[in-house]
Amino acid sequence: MNRILLIAIMTILCGVEGASAEKPLALVYRGPGACVNCWTSAAQSAKKAGFQLKFVNEKWKDFSVLKRASLWVQPGGKSTTAARAMGSEYLGRIRDFVRNGGGYVGFCAGAFLATSKIGTSEMDGLGIVPGKTQLWDQEDGPGHLIQVSWNHRIRSVYYHGGPFLDFSGVNDSSVQVYSRYENGKNAGAILNYGQGRVAVSGAHPEASRIWKALHFQRDEDGSDQLLVAQLMKWAAGGAAVWGCVRGGHRDGGCG
Repeated sequence: MNRILLIAIMTILCGVEGASAEKPLALVYRGPGACVNCWTSAAQSAKKAGFQLKFVNEKWKDFSVLKRASLWVQPGGKSTTAARAMGSEYLGRIRDFVRNGGGYVGFCAGAFLATSKIGTSEMDGLGIVPGKTQLWDQEDGPGHLIQVSWNHRIRSVYYHGGPFLDFSGVNDSSVQVYSRYENGKNAGAILNYGQGRVAVSGAHPEASRIWKALHFQRDEDGSDQLLVAQLMKWAAGGAAVWGCVRGGHRDGGCG
């Protein structure tokens, strides 16, 4: 089933690496620690956002490509596995890319990876998101749809073992929460890191319809990939086009 799914999605994505050089470039990680559904769904969202895509894995060493890239996309999966496979130099290159003006979008494991320590482990992450991450659903069962507030609107979003973002004690005025879980904990946030921009989500708004269907989940309010495309455009330097949740009130911009 997974092989058939991969072939189908790669057919959809066929040719994206050869797309027009005029489009901004997004690097999508698909090495160890990134699940197939995760990186293919993230790639679909980036394609909808208008990016040219290049897939990279743990063996990728041509870091000069970062000089012409606009966005790094870190999919869900296993954050510690991804960090171990990449190694400290690789993670340092991503960190420098964002600090120097690049964008970073991380989902689930990509959100875990973004903080200084990965979840409650002692493994080093990127350190581009302040505060801490911790597993939101302690039961960590099969993937399923949950209700989140997204810019003060309730959305059904796919969730599978993602974190909540703990900004307790954080003094960073750029941090803005755009999504919260049903218990009020932070599900998604955007912020600045150096000259770059970061957007992370503990849930999987990028999840494709195929991914949800494989887990017998029907999303009544439709795909969230266009919302993800907005996040990606913003992270790559675009203007904010949605409001954010700050202190329980809608804020007109996310810049």
